[in-house]
Amino acid sequence: MGRRSVHHHLAVIRKHYLAMIVSGQKRIECRILRRRLAPMGAVDVGDRIWFKQCCGPILATAKAARVRWQTLHDCRHFESIRRRYGKRICAEPGFWPTEDDVWYVGLIWLMDVDVCGPIWIEKSDRRAWVVLPGAPKPTRTPKPIRSMRSGRQEPI
Repeated sequence: MGRRSVHHHLAVIRKHYLAMIVSGQKRIECRILRRRLAPMGAVDVGDRIWFKQCCGPILATAKAARVRWQTLHDCRHFESIRRRYGKRICAEPGFWPTEDDVWYVGLIWLMDVDVCGPIWIEKSDRRAWVVLPGAPKPTRTPKPIRSMRSGRQEPI
């Protein structure tokens, strides 16, 4: 049996979380789902994750060092996750669910974080995680604008 190939993933995150990943402060990406959707069952150790800023470009990438999924049936169980991993998740107030339901919780430890891009890609849906067919390829570049002073075209 051979080693499985590395999969590529697009994770859409807020700008301040992206900054914390790049700085090394946020070392675990946490995804909380109500339904079994990606990245559940799709991301594995060694996979490449591309971090796209909400309404912006891809600005960083990392490898999955460790992946852990669990199903919770009571929101009180989030407290143990928050206590154990909270500093490395860097969740803002209001992140953790407060109502009982079935929750799927994924913890993805990050390693080899690199700043990249900006890589602009076409994405028009609302999915926060997408399994990619390969490394993302830029689909658009910033539009040139005219400089007010020189009249020359300069990138945005």
